[in-house]
Amino acid sequence: MPEEMDVILKIVRRYRPTGRVSIRRIGSFVNDVFLVKVDNEKLVAKRYTNWVSLKWVTLSIFGIGSVHFSISGKRRMEAEYAFNDLLSRRGIPVPSILGADQKSRTILFSPTKREN
Repeated sequence: MPEEMDVILKIVRRYRPTGRVSIRRIGSFVNDVFLVKVDNEKLVAKRYTNWVSLKWVTLSIFGIGSVHFSISGKRRMEAEYAFNDLLSRRGIPVPSILGADQKSRTILFSPTKREN
């Protein structure tokens, strides 16, 4: 099992100690995103990568003046964690944070509950 999947499994097991777990990468443009299934429950894991390649330097230059991007995966993870907490406390439906591992810059989210 790749190391990134092993870290996700450890976070999942803190949240759900039992059950069959499957992990599948579903995206990896800005961050690595994984669909995690525990029995019939669907979750999302996100790993915040550090942007050190040429494409991120190019995007940073292109975005000057319009958007502030941090190339640090740790900073982006901390910002998303804090922003989700703020929005949730204000009653805005956002994914719940079920677990996190700061060393690997990975967060486990529940799906957003939507009102009809």
